Amino acid sequence: MIQRFRELHTSGCFVMPNPWDRGSAQIMEQLGFKALATSSSAHARSLGKSDQELTRDELLTHVADLTGFIGVPLNVDSERLYPNEPGGIERTVELLASAGA
Repeated sequence: MIQRFRELHTSGCFVMPNPWDRGSAQIMEQLGFKALATSSSAHARSLGKSDQELTRDELLTHVADLTGFIGVPLNVDSERLYPNEPGGIERTVELLASAGA
């Protein structure tokens, strides 16, 4: 997926819509979008929260759920990368990569 995402950036402009759940991601992929991007605000609202209120675990669960369901690259709005969580920013990046982002 990383190589596919890199190739999109070298082949010109493209649009990445923001799904908030599996259903919206599936529709966007079926419409032909070559990549998708998470929206921390949309996902937070779907959980009854405000933007910047998602926990790192909630973000990681969301990312793993989407990447396990779609077949296109996923760019992640990782909020502030959770510097105060165990392992900080570096660990968050590692966990996002492990989740398929």
